Amino acid sequence: MNYIFSAVFIPVYIILSILCVTLLVKNFNFNYKVNYSFKRFFPFEIHNFKSDGYLTTLRIFYSCTIFLPIILLVFLLITADYNRVIDLYLIVSLILLGISLVCEFLLFITKTLNIKLFLKEFLIRYLSMLASSLLVIVGCATDIVFHNAANIIADIIFIVLFSIISILLLFMALSKKLSTWYIMDKDEKGKSVRPKVIYLAYYQWIIYFIEVVSVVLIAILFMVK
Repeated sequence: MNYIFSAVFIPVYIILSILCVTLLVKNFNFNYKVNYSFKRFFPFEIHNFKSDGYLTTLRIFYSCTIFLPIILLVFLLITADYNRVIDLYLIVSLILLGISLVCEFLLFITKTLNIKLFLKEFLIRYLSMLASSLLVIVGCATDIVFHNAANIIADIIFIVLFSIISILLLFMALSKKLSTWYIMDKDEKGKSVRPKVIYLAYYQWIIYFIEVVSVVLIAILFMVK
């Protein structure tokens, strides 16, 4: 049952997530006549113009992809073996990931004009994502300690994968460039212009793709355990 659910959930989630962002980018390019850059524009800017039927549909579509992992969480809660430590770790990890996804949705509708709220949402999202990744590592390591020989290779693989994710997240937090995200560049006339890379926006998108990968990996881990 787990295998069937994950086998359906994973491709649907990946396709919907990529397709939705792709369509939003194309919609942005069409309306602003400027190519959207994940390094220069915030997620909220991808829909920051007068709404029409098509854009409203895309926004609803995007919101659905954000909350789609809740279905995975509900299924995991229903089918989990609560006598297995790994299942408990996966549930808590997915809950934390869900908090990160909710913050992603809030960032999607919160503009940087409300900078305090914006940064709080970003921080909660970041910490939830990091905690979720670390919890998967601890869960798989605990599973190895219990000598579940049939799944030890899978445990090691997922420990490595989520360690890479955790290191990437930690590197982002330690990057000095994040603290200078608001500094504007100057053009030839000395006028302030948007820099080629706004690191707070860039990191938001990096975390988005990390979230997608993490949801997929947890679904795979759920399938093979």
